[in-house]
Amino acid sequence: MKSLMKIYSRYILSACLLLLLLAAANLIFLAASVLHYTTYYQDSLSLGNMDSIAEEIVQDPAANSGIPYLSEEGIRLAEQNQYCFAFILSPSGDRIWQWEVPEEFPSHFSPGDVSAFSKWYLQDYPVKTWRHGDYLLVCGQPPHSAWKYTIEFPESFMRNLGTYFKYMLTINLLLLASALLVAGYRFYISLRPLAWGIDTLADGNTVSLPEKGLTAGLCERLNQTSLILKEQKDALAQRDNARTEWISGVSHDIRTPLSMVMGYADSLASDSSLSAGQRREADIIKQQSMIIKKLIEDLNLTSKLEYHMQPLRTEPFLLAPFLRSLTAAYLNEMPGKNYEIELNMPDNLENIYIDGDKALLNRAMKNLIGNSIRHNPPGCHITVSAMLLNSHACSVCIRDNGSGIPDAVIQALEENTPASGSGHAESSAPDKVHVMGLRIARQVILSHQGNFYFSTDRCGIFMELPVMEKLSP
Repeated sequence: MKSLMKIYSRYILSACLLLLLLAAANLIFLAASVLHYTTYYQDSLSLGNMDSIAEEIVQDPAANSGIPYLSEEGIRLAEQNQYCFAFILSPSGDRIWQWEVPEEFPSHFSPGDVSAFSKWYLQDYPVKTWRHGDYLLVCGQPPHSAWKYTIEFPESFMRNLGTYFKYMLTINLLLLASALLVAGYRFYISLRPLAWGIDTLADGNTVSLPEKGLTAGLCERLNQTSLILKEQKDALAQRDNARTEWISGVSHDIRTPLSMVMGYADSLASDSSLSAGQRREADIIKQQSMIIKKLIEDLNLTSKLEYHMQPLRTEPFLLAPFLRSLTAAYLNEMPGKNYEIELNMPDNLENIYIDGDKALLNRAMKNLIGNSIRHNPPGCHITVSAMLLNSHACSVCIRDNGSGIPDAVIQALEENTPASGSGHAESSAPDKVHVMGLRIARQVILSHQGNFYFSTDRCGIFMELPVMEKLSP
């Protein structure tokens, strides 16, 4: 829901910025328009400049009996300013001089006619007037070239026009902001079920959203996605249950005949009536049967750990004695095998307690030590070390000076390749790696809320475990 509020906040911010940009654009457009038309009517192509044309009115008694007229320069200015005709009226309203006047115009205008066309139009011709003494200069523009309209306002209104504009602008902005807020809130209401559905779906639950409103299409697609995920989840659960039940059933069915094979092999190995070779073959059968039994137990255990079906029988125990007992057991089993096991235990770990399943942790670390013994030549040196990382965690490292863990094994473990044995990769089958022992060790450590990772030189494995309590000596 926080992400949805963020979207809503961005929407409001974008709307405010849009309003500011719109207001700025309107002001710029208004200023540009005023500047353009002011310049247009003031430059050489404008339809005004009556003062400059009126200056060219001449009154030559010798040439025209003292009647005023527009000089050649004045006519040129009128043409340049896009006037199509001009004439001069006497004080009595008679047309005493003319230039390009349309034929339908009368030669005499009453005071009312003059008042009308000076303010509006002369037969659809926009006109402008200029008083020259007792005479009146009239210049006409082409029809539909100018729009004339008279507007009158009280002086008090014009004085307060700026204040009125501010009030109107504020009201308009408030109305627009309110509309945007309402629209944004409605959008937020429409998206809220969608956001809830996404959060619910991310938690692994199914959703059924109402398919209506603005987000009807999205809700429909989300409901379809939820059904597809539910079907896939049910199919995976069914497959995993079948796999677990199959492994458990096979383990149970094999256990009885395997026990019988081991019992008969043990009897044959101790039967003095048999030859030494026959007893040795019986002993081999017994050892291989024990390996098969261990593999079945490992397969059953990793399956339970993978699907969190293996209960942890946790109890607090001291880490230092646990590691000493682990290494001592291997030292007692390896006389003549030319392997060395060294335990490095700092003093600050003597009173450190671990709350965990002692049997599972013992098995996990035995798997790692056993891998170092099985997959390295005689003379390999194995080191078991531990250190306190902080008041909440400690690290146990098992490493050797052998050939290191192959990349294929690490890749198979990280990709969760189905286990098929214990130890490292087989040299005869480079495409098939057996990581059962490593997988069990990793699953056990992770089930204790710890971390499991390899050293950079691939010769050691680090296991971080949470510390339960640190007691004073």
